[in-house]
Amino acid sequence: MIENTIKHNSNYGKIKGVLVWFILFRVTLDVGYILFVSKVYAYDGFVLDINSFKYIESYCIFVLIAVLLPRNGQRPSVILLYIYFIVVLIPQLSFYGLSNNERWMVYVLLLGYATLHIATTMQQYIKIELKTIKNGSNIARYIIYAFTLLFFMHIVISGGYKYFNLDLTKVYEFREDVGKTVYSGIWGYITNWVVKVVNLAMAGWFLYKKNWLAFFVCIGLQVFYFGITSHKSSLFVMMLVPAFYFLFRKKNPIKMLLVSLMILLTIVICFAQFTDNVFLGSLFIRRLFYVPAHLSFVYLDFFSNNPHVFMSNSITSAFIEYPYNVSTAHVVGEYLGKPDMSANNGFIASAYMHFNLYGVVVFSLIVGCVFWLLDSISKRLPVWLCLSVVVGPFMSLFTSSDLGTTLLTHGLLLSLLLLYLQSSQEFLRKRNKNGIN
Repeated sequence: MIENTIKHNSNYGKIKGVLVWFILFRVTLDVGYILFVSKVYAYDGFVLDINSFKYIESYCIFVLIAVLLPRNGQRPSVILLYIYFIVVLIPQLSFYGLSNNERWMVYVLLLGYATLHIATTMQQYIKIELKTIKNGSNIARYIIYAFTLLFFMHIVISGGYKYFNLDLTKVYEFREDVGKTVYSGIWGYITNWVVKVVNLAMAGWFLYKKNWLAFFVCIGLQVFYFGITSHKSSLFVMMLVPAFYFLFRKKNPIKMLLVSLMILLTIVICFAQFTDNVFLGSLFIRRLFYVPAHLSFVYLDFFSNNPHVFMSNSITSAFIEYPYNVSTAHVVGEYLGKPDMSANNGFIASAYMHFNLYGVVVFSLIVGCVFWLLDSISKRLPVWLCLSVVVGPFMSLFTSSDLGTTLLTHGLLLSLLLLYLQSSQEFLRKRNKNGIN
């Protein structure tokens, strides 16, 4: 009985400690919206219209979810759930409370999260043993090197190198030309796989082996990939690889992540307040946190009053007529008064777009199953290394892509395959032989 009491008090202390940092992060994010985003980008839908009841309601929901988050951070799925909460759900709740959005919309988004949360929590009771593949780690490396070589061949043959640009402020000037050359046909898949999966897996592997020279070469490659693709997200996901490595060497990685984000946001807010430069604020506050949140509400608003898609833009096109003349992302862009805008959003908004509330529940369950598969595949590997391989596709899934597109186009299936191969017995024998922990 005494042991149970001690354990209960210990868990309570951990929950209370993390909750404080979650609240401080939420407050910092709110301040960024009030002082910067709503003032500079009100014309773009980021209005400041605080409804006191909704604002308090958003905090009550936020605190409840933070308290109920799983405390076992030894599974990649749990860390991904935390990342979803921090990067997606907290900004959605913040935007709801600060912009007086429709209540039913936030509860649709919460339905998706609740389903994913339950699926993630329950999967620990359903375990499977996957057979390993002989020389699997070598096969994984051959795949990585082959795709990297193919990408460079494509860049040379297609002339994609002509659009090389490292200026973050000019990426949109090059993106249309890049899309026609670098992302044309099947090469679009290979480019996404190399940028979002292959190079990150290679960087994580070299960091795991403490091959620092090779790791920094991978960083250099990622900078080159950004210059070729003109997608800022390619730089962001690479920064997460060393971040995971160092965070998971700490006793409380989630706390350290929240503190790091708070410091970053505070610096960006202060910079925006004391200078006329809005670039950093736009990139790290508006674009990273509030654009996906805003688009989630826009998707629900539009598709609650217009025809659902029922996946007629992909696998059901032979049976169901697609109801629009342009892609769904451009449909939403037109709705916002920006016909040239490709307004993509995460899997929950896309699920609602396809199948209403049924899609939200089913798609969230499927993502929960992917979490379960990820845990089963990667239990022989360090959590930070697993996250390094899958973080690119999952960030796309959470903020800018639907489930089907993420699985194939953004490389989620490839990342799971590489993890499966790397977790082979051959990999384990080499690790044990070299005494690597």
